[in-house]
Amino acid sequence: MGLSGRLCNSTPWEQNIPWHRTRIIVPGDGHVELFPEQLDDFRPGKPGSEEVRNLLSSFGVFLMDTDRSYDVQVYECLQSTIKVRRQQYTDFVANIRNDRIRAGQNSVTEEDLEGAIAMQGYKTFRDQIEALERRAAKIRGILAPTGELSTRRAAPKYDPERTCFGVSPPQEFATKLALELFLDEHPDAASKHMVFITQMNKAAKREVATAREE
Repeated sequence: MGLSGRLCNSTPWEQNIPWHRTRIIVPGDGHVELFPEQLDDFRPGKPGSEEVRNLLSSFGVFLMDTDRSYDVQVYECLQSTIKVRRQQYTDFVANIRNDRIRAGQNSVTEEDLEGAIAMQGYKTFRDQIEALERRAAKIRGILAPTGELSTRRAAPKYDPERTCFGVSPPQEFATKLALELFLDEHPDAASKHMVFITQMNKAAKREVATAREE
């Protein structure tokens, strides 16, 4: 996996993710750059990372892997999100159905439950699931014929000494000097680039330390 501090949103809606006592807001079809302390909580392999991955899936966001195709990652995230949300919807409907049966209602149809579903906000929730399914189907229709979904083809490799990781997608320059000139003239991209490089170096040091311990 190519380390990245970029948290991407595969849905068209803004996602508001709880993080400690604050929130991480990711715009629809957009991304945010995580701070180093945030990235440390989200990185794979850390104790509790499975729960974090499930949390991200429920919101439809993912930590970008720079070694893989962005579109494939969006598709995979959508698939996970749809699965999680479908289960949440199914559990909600089952609960209200069981409540009515326990109350003495012998036959409970889907139509009987529509009022409660709408009142609790789950009609909108269901509509969003269907919208995500349409989005995933469109991506599948475009990428499947190319074999990209089945081969899990990696994204282009970048030379880290000549690549600016502060822009999306990363931009590789002809020489290290050309990169340096670009960073001098684009301070916002330079700042994001330095955050990424710092995170990458920290991850590399952790991997070396882990290898030595083993």
